[in-house]
Amino acid sequence: MQQNIPTLSATARESEKARETDEIVKRSGFAKGPKLGLNSIRAHSADMNWMSNNLPAPLGEGMLTVWVDAVKAIPGAAKAIAHLVSGAADAGSAWVDVIKARGERQARQIRDETETKSAFMNSIARVATEKAMQNPELVDRAVTYLSATLPREQETREEIAFLAVNYLRDDPPSADMKEVPDEDWLNLFSSLASRANSQTMKEHWAQILKGEIRAPGSFSLSTLLVMSVLDKSLAETVVRVWRAVIGERYVATIGRFNEGSFYTDLVTLDALGLIRLGHGMSFVSDGEGEASLRVGSKALIFKGMLAHQKSTLSVGVLSQSGRELASIQPFGGNEEIARELGPLIRNVFRAKAVFLSEFDQQAMRPSGPIELLDGEG
Repeated sequence: MQQNIPTLSATARESEKARETDEIVKRSGFAKGPKLGLNSIRAHSADMNWMSNNLPAPLGEGMLTVWVDAVKAIPGAAKAIAHLVSGAADAGSAWVDVIKARGERQARQIRDETETKSAFMNSIARVATEKAMQNPELVDRAVTYLSATLPREQETREEIAFLAVNYLRDDPPSADMKEVPDEDWLNLFSSLASRANSQTMKEHWAQILKGEIRAPGSFSLSTLLVMSVLDKSLAETVVRVWRAVIGERYVATIGRFNEGSFYTDLVTLDALGLIRLGHGMSFVSDGEGEASLRVGSKALIFKGMLAHQKSTLSVGVLSQSGRELASIQPFGGNEEIARELGPLIRNVFRAKAVFLSEFDQQAMRPSGPIELLDGEG
């Protein structure tokens, strides 16, 4: 439970700061401005103090130790989470203080931020003496924007950090991994991810951070920039199309996948640079006239083709950013798509039959029992 117990020294310090601010404002002439006077500056200071003391706490004290220990136990996670939460790649105690601040609301990071904002308020008054005398309303709006934006973006970064670590606990990186995310990458990620508003976008950013921690270099800077322009609607479009990805980097443009609302989705993603339409995917059957194709967690097996028969399927090709974003989507939930695509592709391949099976991601080939989807078994 948070306790606000002011000490005599703290109270005296605040009084001294208030007197100093009053004197600066009086000398600057701000008190004569229509909006930005002594009361306005004091109000902004009070708002910042309230925000720093009332940040939401997503975890109770009992879970904090577990969460922090989990971060330390995941290779490469400490640096990335520290950078996202506190803006520094130091994996020491500073970022742990910030994490605990969300549960205990007592972290040094928040206290320092409050003092920084107070100093900013005084600096605004000093700068106003020289440059902002003629437009106090502009300064007032700048302070209002800063005091409203910083806490919200910090809260977003911390929420994404929590989500990413939870994902990593379910799918941790190799214990002997030595690489860590690049500093420039972390700088851009922190800046862009902090602007996310919807829960869907926060989850997508957390998946990207998880992927980069597991395998540094998985997501390029250009992919981060593309991700930053996605809103909830566009993100849902990506999810709809990515469920139909075949062979890990193609989308078949046949049947209903080349018309109607699905094709509209393809055109939208083509405009974003995530996919390139109008390409062909070549297949060559083996010596027994068979070929297989991965559709997420499923596999389509085509039989009864000519030996070494070459076929071409009309597809859209995922760009580098498209492939990187596709990697954060789970491979489950593709059976319906696979059942729909099987007969369509069988006709293109002129195969006698198409079967459905599981896809073994470790062995990278079809496995398990097969089910006849279409044709003569």
